[in-house]
Amino acid sequence: MTERSTSEPMPERMAFAFSRLLDTGLLWYLNRVALHPRGYALALDFADGEDEPRGWSLTRADVGEPWSFPPGEEPEKFQAVMSLFANLDALGRVPPSQEKGQ
Repeated sequence: MTERSTSEPMPERMAFAFSRLLDTGLLWYLNRVALHPRGYALALDFADGEDEPRGWSLTRADVGEPWSFPPGEEPEKFQAVMSLFANLDALGRVPPSQEKGQ
């Protein structure tokens, strides 16, 4: 595995609206991997009629009640976040001539 120097900027910077956490699957990933096993969930807070979240909140599950997703939602979210990671990896790849040790 090749490491990038922290002084080398990514070739492009991707900035997303908070609402993109939903369709990229990143909100699902954060919840599924980091928060749900600990009894927490990250939620985006939307004002009535607004498409963009006004903020976010952490909630705690009731004792003994694990977090779950609607049936069939997880494969779709998993594919979305894997696609996001693949796109980010493609942006951050260093040409072979610039890899360390070559």
